[in-house]
Amino acid sequence: MLEFLYKADYNYEAENAEVHPLQFHAQMLSLADKYQIPALMHIAKEKYTHVLQDKPSLHDYLRSVPEVYVAQVSGDELRMAAVLFARKVLREGIRQDDVRTVLREVIDQVPEYGFDVLETFIKAPLLGDCSWCGSDRIFDVRQSRCGNCDRMGMKSLY
Repeated sequence: MLEFLYKADYNYEAENAEVHPLQFHAQMLSLADKYQIPALMHIAKEKYTHVLQDKPSLHDYLRSVPEVYVAQVSGDELRMAAVLFARKVLREGIRQDDVRTVLREVIDQVPEYGFDVLETFIKAPLLGDCSWCGSDRIFDVRQSRCGNCDRMGMKSLY
């Protein structure tokens, strides 16, 4: 955090490398929340989301979830990014006993996360990438139409 106060940015590699980048950025978000530093919150959210796009291991991702939910104002935006990532990767990962065990521990520790994941399946049973208007779109189950642009053109489901 001190580096951010001097440079208006921070570097993961310059810090303690014992923690995965997802956890580190989530911890930076918690510090930004605690000390009310909006610019640091914004950068930590961006960096967390960027690491999610690189498809980290499920264990590293799941270890970061409690940190995401600790911050009082981490915002729905970051939590939703974490939940959408879960939707995309847990379908395969849940088949592994060790991932299932870690997931149960995370949900025990952060019940709100478990509820958020479940709620996305209830509100939008079928999510996918639309060929026309982008990713993370709700699709009509019957016709595979994008709920945003109403065209058929589903590229992937999760």
